[in-house]
Amino acid sequence: MSVEFAAATESWRAYFAFTGLVAAVLVVALSVAASIQIETLMQGPGTVAKTLAVDALASLGLVVLIGVLLLIPDPGHLELGIPLLLLSLFGLEAAGAWMIAQLTSAGQRTSLSALWIWQLAFTVAILLALMVAAILLMVGKTSGLDVLAAVSPLLLISAAGSGFQLMIRLGRSKSPAG
Repeated sequence: MSVEFAAATESWRAYFAFTGLVAAVLVVALSVAASIQIETLMQGPGTVAKTLAVDALASLGLVVLIGVLLLIPDPGHLELGIPLLLLSLFGLEAAGAWMIAQLTSAGQRTSLSALWIWQLAFTVAILLALMVAAILLMVGKTSGLDVLAAVSPLLLISAAGSGFQLMIRLGRSKSPAG
């Protein structure tokens, strides 16, 4: 590992530790909030609420994993790049599978709203940026850390959007008291 790469990794360590910690706290908060309305969340095989919960948790999970990877003492460029590349490929496959499931759910043709299309496009763009960061890191370019630093807040924004939509949906489904 080059001295330049080690120094660049060290200079970003606190940032990635902080974003990973924020994401971990949000995972706990989202889990608690969703568990309060677990029956609503789990209704049916492909409910919108369940999709929003999975999207938010996946985005937050990626930020946590990025933070954990950057906490590895003196990671080499391959030790950072390969897991990030695998995560981005897995995420792209999951996004594609989700879109296919939405288009073919229950054997009926369904239409995706503009909101879902934008959300999917945003997620795919973030995952492609993560892939670029991974490739840059794999070839030893410290600019991959810069790209990765931009990806983390975008994942947090994506998770916040999904989490907000989820809380609105769960709030609407809440039955009136008494």
